[in-house]
Amino acid sequence: MFIRKKPKPLLLALLTCATFTVHATSWWDTWKSAGDDGKANTKGNAAAAKSLVGYKFMIYNKSNSTIDKVVILNKNGQTIYNNKFACNLNQQCDLTVKNINVTPKLTFKFYDAKKQLVSAYLMSDKPSTLNSMIIDDKWLGLYAFNQMTSVTKKDPQILNAKLTQFFNGYNSPDGTVDIFEELGLYFIAQNGGANENLFYTNLNKRLDNNQFLAKPQAQKKARKKVAYKSLGATNAPAVGGALTTQQEATPDNSLCNVEGLQTTFNIIGTLSGFIPIIGDGIGAIFDIGDQIYSSSCSGKENANAKWIGDKFVEIDDKLRKFNQELNELKYTVDALGHYVDTIDSQNTLIDLSKNYSALTTDYYNTYASLSGNTSLVDYVAKNGGLKKSMSKSVQLQNLISSIPSQLNNFEDLLSDTQISKIESSLNNVCKDANKITGDAISTRIGCNIAATKVVATIDSSAIRTKAMLNDEITVITDALKSGNIDEAWLTANATPTLKTAKHDFSWNEALEKSNKVIDDKIKFVNDTLVGTDGSKLYQPLMGFSPKLQKEMVSELNCASDSNPNLPAILEWHSYNVSEADKPYVVTLCNSQDRNNVTRKVKSRFYYQEKFPFNYTRAVNVMGVLVPLSSVSKGSILPMSEKYGGSNPNIRMITPKSLDIYSGDPVFNSLNYIINPYNNGFVTRYGDAEWSETWKTSEMEKYFMYPYPKVPEYFIMLNYVNPTSSENNGLSNIWAIKFEAAMNRDAHVQSGYYLSCMDLGCQAAGKTLKFADGSVISWQNVPYATAEDYVILVVNGKPTPPLK
Repeated sequence: MFIRKKPKPLLLALLTCATFTVHATSWWDTWKSAGDDGKANTKGNAAAAKSLVGYKFMIYNKSNSTIDKVVILNKNGQTIYNNKFACNLNQQCDLTVKNINVTPKLTFKFYDAKKQLVSAYLMSDKPSTLNSMIIDDKWLGLYAFNQMTSVTKKDPQILNAKLTQFFNGYNSPDGTVDIFEELGLYFIAQNGGANENLFYTNLNKRLDNNQFLAKPQAQKKARKKVAYKSLGATNAPAVGGALTTQQEATPDNSLCNVEGLQTTFNIIGTLSGFIPIIGDGIGAIFDIGDQIYSSSCSGKENANAKWIGDKFVEIDDKLRKFNQELNELKYTVDALGHYVDTIDSQNTLIDLSKNYSALTTDYYNTYASLSGNTSLVDYVAKNGGLKKSMSKSVQLQNLISSIPSQLNNFEDLLSDTQISKIESSLNNVCKDANKITGDAISTRIGCNIAATKVVATIDSSAIRTKAMLNDEITVITDALKSGNIDEAWLTANATPTLKTAKHDFSWNEALEKSNKVIDDKIKFVNDTLVGTDGSKLYQPLMGFSPKLQKEMVSELNCASDSNPNLPAILEWHSYNVSEADKPYVVTLCNSQDRNNVTRKVKSRFYYQEKFPFNYTRAVNVMGVLVPLSSVSKGSILPMSEKYGGSNPNIRMITPKSLDIYSGDPVFNSLNYIINPYNNGFVTRYGDAEWSETWKTSEMEKYFMYPYPKVPEYFIMLNYVNPTSSENNGLSNIWAIKFEAAMNRDAHVQSGYYLSCMDLGCQAAGKTLKFADGSVISWQNVPYATAEDYVILVVNGKPTPPLK
């Protein structure tokens, strides 16, 4: 068997990694069989009634290996086809499948001569009699991602974010940030096909332990060049401003020379650069239009308006990958309906998918098959003219006679009224920042994806419809000019004019006027859902305080690693009924100790004290943003009741799953900028008596040392390690206020207060309660008095129980 590896940058880098050698069965094969077994000779099966139906798949092998066998699984994981299939690298091979019961959601698995999985393909729609598929690294990655979500039970978007970190610094071969393609390359480099389950298990361990690939020194992720408006001293996109892109020259190609088409695709492609933290993880979704345009509308082969048949296949493949990406990340058509606020608009998205599928099945596939690697004009010329060609080919007969239906069906992908309703509906859900319920960032991403799906589907369909009609109309007009056919023949064998529900064009004007119909449709959908400057799309942070965004980037050490011009905000929850006057953001900020060790800290910042008045100025305290007023002169936020005692030392008990850190005593906020936190201020306790008294495998014990020179008060800040599963990775921060006074007997009388640091905290009695359910409280000990020492309990009940 001959196997040749492509010289791809990521693949070459990854081939140095360890490989696996044990063969394993796919997780699909472990599912229980149910219902139809897919065999045509089994009595009662639907397959028996379809035993003579054949399905032809045109396979373009752009994978990394020569194919020796193909296995097809149905949506229930049952094998419905298993046979030899020889297809070399970069070869087009026809696969004809008969006597099987074919349903939607098929998985094609391709094996080499060593019986190792080397490629895969996921087909969501039920195949027609004629189908095409390009098997490559990205399809393999989509398959692997699908498998991995099932094996690990991880949320797809969390897994996608982890893989984004894992591949940080590597480029996909096409220069785009594309996690699925990179995963496919990594699968090949690690020989994952020899033992799939082991591959997924090992990769998952690396992700969980943050053992990412080494970042190459000379290689950076490709970024689309964008003309951003300035924001202060940074090059960040203007908050609330329109997206703008550099206008590029459109190729001299009548098929794609549509006003605004390339600009629209470029604008959509820049969206990932406006998404904090997770932009790279879904960047390929928004790059879909640019990929389609680059592959189909540029290059010398298109300059003379002759269409190359496999361009139809490439466009269709990119859209299928786009839809599969949405499926894998749970942005299915049904899920996208969540981002539009009327049943009518939700059904419109479903209609679009159905109409596109029909257009592809009925016309695009047939045209691509006939036009081959040249055009329909060449096909007819080689077969003796239109009349003779149609007498030989039923497919050509159907194609030529259906020209009016092709234009009509394209216009009916979505009507202008439906497109306008989509725009209105998306605006209702995503435009007003203060009316969005839940996380505004994820909501606006969903709205942008819904708009992108509509635009990408219609625009890419327009490119193909325009090419197809240009070619077909030219075939007819050439035949009329040559005398090969006349109007009587057209009336009897095709159609006398290009007549649709809205238009009736004579053949000598059909080319120009049908082009205008398509151009107008593209312009309408682009202007309506994107805008000439991108202003119809939704910037995730639009409406959120520009001042705070700027300070997070320039002063608070909360800039995104993937885009240092954006604040590192994971979620943005604006005002809504359930949260009353406490809007907040979930931030990911840096905390650096005196040893220059940096931690990424995930926490909530309640950015406004009273909505909708001015935001609360923030300060970064050990990676957690808190209001400046909380640390400037002691906390003015709620405090617990006073806990008295004679010993200033404090003992604390926490679950072992939590890590506690402490800051230096605070007199003003500047102290925290200089000294973020002190590793030794709170220490794990090692005293034998303490250990014996509180012996338990679940709890951890700490001893807190007060500041050597006890002031009138100090605030000590502690936070939970953001990797803790106790509170979903969120860090909570609080303060301890300490007071001391000498009584008449020369004994030091101490007072302790627990103090909230933000509006997500409540004080009740001797307890603090946080929005995520964490609880911190003073408690008595059963065998000692408060004068001996003070016990602070965090998220737990120690043993023996406290009174």
